Amino acid sequence: MEPGKLYPLGYATPGSWPRLEQLMADPATVLVDARLTPFAHNRPIWSRLGPDGLQKRWGERYVFLMDPASGKNALGNQNYKVRNAPVALVNAELGLREILNRLAQGQSVVLLCGCLNYERCHRRTIVEWLLAQQPDIKVILESKQEEAHGQAYNVASFWTETITPLAT
Repeated sequence: MEPGKLYPLGYATPGSWPRLEQLMADPATVLVDARLTPFAHNRPIWSRLGPDGLQKRWGERYVFLMDPASGKNALGNQNYKVRNAPVALVNAELGLREILNRLAQGQSVVLLCGCLNYERCHRRTIVEWLLAQQPDIKVILESKQEEAHGQAYNVASFWTETITPLAT
């Protein structure tokens, strides 16, 4: 079985909703919410619950990993409101193990946050940690240029600034 791919996605990115729908058209793809709190007050379709929420739309394919000790998302960054603070996931072990398991089972994972800038988002930290554990994960980074060319990119072990196109 071929491992799944990892798609970090920030919903503030223009075109993110059509891209999410395109990715979720594959029944082997799951949406893993990495937000500390799964609400988007100004964009209700990006909220977890509600009549148009992600959980209703995607059902069991929408994953919000509740940390039993805190009641918060295991992948949420506790320091997201503190400028220049390091990323502190609520329960890194629980959240990251879940993503690794899903990828190993052949599921592709859309890693969702609200941030526009991947470089400053905790999605990047999550990807770096995952690659440190499993360097052959195929990470598909979205940018206008990459979308226009429809290319997939593999990020080298534990993140480098060099992105190598994958063979198609």
